[in-house]
Amino acid sequence: MGRSGWDVIEQVDVTEKYAETARRNLSACESRAERAAEVLGTDEVDRRLTRRRAYVQSIEEGLYGASCSSRMCVDAAIAQRR
Repeated sequence: MGRSGWDVIEQVDVTEKYAETARRNLSACESRAERAAEVLGTDEVDRRLTRRRAYVQSIEEGLYGASCSSRMCVDAAIAQRR
């Protein structure tokens, strides 16, 4: 931001709202998993749900957010749980 001439004057932590949105998304995906499996296959749905669960957990643990906002953080969280 500094190089572009902008100054950060306030930073608002929206982590909890972001986590809430991610949990709702996960819940919606889980409720439709059986129908999704008919189209995508069980393995693919399981893979996607595993990734979404890890994503939610990484937000809740503070691994994803202001300090790390890339999929690498989610990948690291998944790898740690194996």
